[in-house]
Amino acid sequence: MNNRGKPSFSERMRRFFEGRNGNDALCRALLVAALVPLAASLATPSVWNGALSNILWVLSLALLAWSYYRMFSKNIYARQAENEKYLALKKKLFGDRASRARRREERKHYRRFSCPKCALKMRVPRGKGRVKITCSKCGAVFYKKT
Repeated sequence: MNNRGKPSFSERMRRFFEGRNGNDALCRALLVAALVPLAASLATPSVWNGALSNILWVLSLALLAWSYYRMFSKNIYARQAENEKYLALKKKLFGDRASRARRREERKHYRRFSCPKCALKMRVPRGKGRVKITCSKCGAVFYKKT
């Protein structure tokens, strides 16, 4: 509150965003994705009377509108479900960066093997020679050299 009893701009903005979705990972991805056709539309020469440039411009505006719709939406549960689906797809396509780094570091001390029956991935210490490996999921036994 300022000295005249009116709420400050930051207080009004905080109140406006209460109960709204706000900025999440999908929203940020849409904003970045909107920049690509925008840059392409600016770089495209006026081929076919600028039709390609106009299509890219409209695509960019549509992505921005979708991003802002999600940001200001009060249906938080639906937006969170969309964001979770996006994050699951992103993890499926690109993997988990932290687990990849951990696996890369573990390569110095462990070897990874897959169970021949159920394909469960297991790690075994390096330098132990020929070892007997028992799958914890299906109980299959197999021998591998580490």
